[in-house]
Amino acid sequence: MELNNKYQENLAPERKSPNLIDEGSKVYSPQKLQALKTATVVNQLILLVTELLLILLIAFNLKLSNDVSNLDFKLLSLKKDLTEVVDVEERAVALQDSVTIFNQIKAANPKISEKLKLIYDYTPGEVVVDSLSLEGNTLGLGLSAGRGTDFAKFVVSYLNTKKVAQINLNGAHFKPTTNSYDFDVEVLIL
Repeated sequence: MELNNKYQENLAPERKSPNLIDEGSKVYSPQKLQALKTATVVNQLILLVTELLLILLIAFNLKLSNDVSNLDFKLLSLKKDLTEVVDVEERAVALQDSVTIFNQIKAANPKISEKLKLIYDYTPGEVVVDSLSLEGNTLGLGLSAGRGTDFAKFVVSYLNTKKVAQINLNGAHFKPTTNSYDFDVEVLIL
């Protein structure tokens, strides 16, 4: 501490330490020294715990940020999947509505399917059904054929089923551009 005193002596009066007692000449009791050591250790422990808590908080914040990013990605993926499911659901509901309407029509007139089956089963391959209508027991057909004899096959085929009472020819047209015939007929079904 002598160096400190010599240093203080060489300084200008305004730069000298305000302490009048030499730092080196202070005498501490053993209790004060022990308390000072204990306080220093406690302060170092508090500082260490504070630093550890800060590190843990930073790590926890990073983990939460990462988890939130992952959840955002999953949320976007689920939103896309949900949009696709909604589209499928809308189409399924529309299909279900169509099936319900079809079943209602079928229940209202159970012979419709039999009447329509008649067309598929007994129309010769040379005759094309262009249009059809069904009112009660009358089946209206728009037909086309390559030859007039093909229409005759159609008439014979239907009358041989024993399900047809009569066939009315409402019109026949020859198309010279395609060299084919168009027939409009009404079929009275038993």
